[in-house]
Amino acid sequence: MGANEDDLRAIHGMARIRHGYTQIAPIVAPYFTSATHDDVAGINLSYGDPPTAGAGLVLYGLTTSGGMIGLIVSMVGGVLTGVLALIVGAAGAGAVWISVAGAVVVFGVLALLTIGRIARQAQLPVLFPSPEEPTVSETAAADRTR
Repeated sequence: MGANEDDLRAIHGMARIRHGYTQIAPIVAPYFTSATHDDVAGINLSYGDPPTAGAGLVLYGLTTSGGMIGLIVSMVGGVLTGVLALIVGAAGAGAVWISVAGAVVVFGVLALLTIGRIARQAQLPVLFPSPEEPTVSETAAADRTR
């Protein structure tokens, strides 16, 4: 999660730098492929505008680096619980189900520990909010991410 938070702060800072470039030389705006605003909408544009709710949000979360690492850690936790179950004498099929349950528990704990962390980090100070209508460079960036 630390890497994701650092990434969020870096994207926030890069959006500010791009905004500065557009203020110095507005002619460069159409050539940017990422947001030039440092609010949540601009940051989401840089991330590919993830879904806001439901199964789409969960699936999107699993495609992030933190989500992938969480899945791997869950699988390792499941294997560990399965091996421990075999060591204490569980039957093969029982150990498999214990392993699956262990992976689910590990994933649930990781999810509970991470829920809301990015939302708290997303409260970075906003100096250059997005306009009501997207700019030319932001519209082009959104089209490229779809």
